[in-house]
Amino acid sequence: MKRSSEQPVPFRTALTLIEMVLALSLVSMVFLIILPQFRLLNAGWDSKEAAAEIQQNARVLQEHLYRHLASARSISALSGSGQDLGFLDFQDAAGRLYRYEVGADGYVYFGPAGELSILAGPVSRFQTAGFSLQDLVNPAADVSAVRLVRIQTTILSPSADEKNQTLDFSVYLRTEPTGCLPFPGVGNSLSALHPPFPEAR
Repeated sequence: MKRSSEQPVPFRTALTLIEMVLALSLVSMVFLIILPQFRLLNAGWDSKEAAAEIQQNARVLQEHLYRHLASARSISALSGSGQDLGFLDFQDAAGRLYRYEVGADGYVYFGPAGELSILAGPVSRFQTAGFSLQDLVNPAADVSAVRLVRIQTTILSPSADEKNQTLDFSVYLRTEPTGCLPFPGVGNSLSALHPPFPEAR
């Protein structure tokens, strides 16, 4: 019997075209299922970052106003509740003049006259109103009589998915001017004594 000199053909393990198409289809389907989940996670992360940024801006602005206005000697000028993007000038205990104002970019600025720097924001509203100790309901006509400042501001969210935050608070000037009797029992928050500001336009 004669032996064949031919070598056996090795088994081929390569993928056929149909197998490649099926594999790519399966991978594509997996990505199509997973991709929306990544988008949701990313949107949730952005929303949390936006909320944290709003809270940080609110805390910085509120604490800054409390700290500086509570120890102020007097209010020099303020825009009043009729102006949405207002300003506030005051003298500190040493008699130096400082200013809060909203810049053209929508941020709240603070500092000595001519040397303002960004404090917080952006905001869509920064309204101020001043009250004397004799009338805590109607704004004072004479700015030198102002001993209580009410501020309402709306901090804008950096994300369209997160709501803007509105702050409404009052600060009592604890440093009494010469000849002014102290007002016992007044703290840093007297919002309940005042009617609400007009709604934002």
